[in-house]
Amino acid sequence: MVRRTAELLFAMALLAVAAGCSSSGGAGGTSAASPTQMTGVRLKAALLPASDFPPGYTVLGEQDSGASLAGPRAGVNLNTMSCSYFVSHSTVALVGATAYAAEGLRSRDRSVEYTQVILRFASPAAAAAVYRDTLAVRHRCPRTTVTEGGVTGRVTIQGPPPADVGGHSSVEIDEALTMPGASIVNRTLWSADGQELLEVSVGTIAQGARAPQSPSLRTLMQDLMTTVQAIR
Repeated sequence: MVRRTAELLFAMALLAVAAGCSSSGGAGGTSAASPTQMTGVRLKAALLPASDFPPGYTVLGEQDSGASLAGPRAGVNLNTMSCSYFVSHSTVALVGATAYAAEGLRSRDRSVEYTQVILRFASPAAAAAVYRDTLAVRHRCPRTTVTEGGVTGRVTIQGPPPADVGGHSSVEIDEALTMPGASIVNRTLWSADGQELLEVSVGTIAQGARAPQSPSLRTLMQDLMTTVQAIR
């Protein structure tokens, strides 16, 4: 099934950093933070408050990589993985991050979910590479199918042309899943901002649900860029 906005976000974020990294620090696969890097604890401070989102949305939870940095890893190759794997797994766009912070929010009727993610990489080049690979997947995988529990769904991946947000390269990836009795749409805006790769997304997870028109993903992204800049 297409990636659920909040639950899978947190699962993939945990897989994006080395094993043993937690909100309390942790050992194994981590290293002490250097002055040029920021930890998950620091990135957490830049997440947008619930008041920036539509009224009535409840925070589902926050995850971050803690007070240590993940070591370098080879990661997943977005250019060679199958399209069905891309839409059904959530580790792909996050591998290689040295730190992260993420949070999800859900509407009262549980039909719409927002997420926000800040990924910190070892260098601007590393962040830009993941951004470019994410953009390429949108063109490589316009249509695919996924099967879960014996039920097959059809997925389309599209989006408007890339457009800068706040002077930074940005691309929206829209995923729509249709299967018997279900229709799920997830819109994700990615932006490369120096050593950070930022994500804001909104997903409708109930039949007939509509995502709020305001604030727009671009507005949320601009706000997130501002808060990230403030902690540098």
